[in-house]
Amino acid sequence: MNCKHLLSMQCANLLIERGANLESIDSRLISALCSLSCCKESFPSAVELALKVKPNLSTELLLIAAAKYGHSETVNLLLRYGTAPDVQHENGLAALHAAAFTPGDDYETVDLLLDANANVNIHGGPFGSALQAAALSGKVKADLILLQHGASPDYAGGSYNYGPALHIAQKRLEDTQKETYTKYPPRF
Repeated sequence: MNCKHLLSMQCANLLIERGANLESIDSRLISALCSLSCCKESFPSAVELALKVKPNLSTELLLIAAAKYGHSETVNLLLRYGTAPDVQHENGLAALHAAAFTPGDDYETVDLLLDANANVNIHGGPFGSALQAAALSGKVKADLILLQHGASPDYAGGSYNYGPALHIAQKRLEDTQKETYTKYPPRF
């Protein structure tokens, strides 16, 4: 944990120990926690602390933020806490969309949400479906996991209107081939 996040955690602990009224800062607390979500070291402990201090904390946005940044331990904690796995942001983005699109090789978050009975075909948000989100990010293993859980390959929605997941994957392949051809043109 870097110095800035350590100081934030120490400050939060001190406020709690001194009896700060957290009821009045519910939305600000969630915003502060979501801003920490990109930090692998401090987000899980900050969420844990917030849940201890404020047991009735609204955790829906925290689940989406945790899924977006691949915090599988925090996703697991929030699911055990009772957060619905199908929670959606007001823009339609679901935790499963965020987990499927997350860059990197974190597939545990997708598995955790599906094991918690997240709707594999939940639609909404910019991607349309989790399968489309995984195809956009190039996460083939996430695509396979979603298909094994019954994801519909034909859905073509989403505010970006990318088309079905197969079309997205084909377009990514074509783009990669063009990029490779440009970098390394064939020699005859």
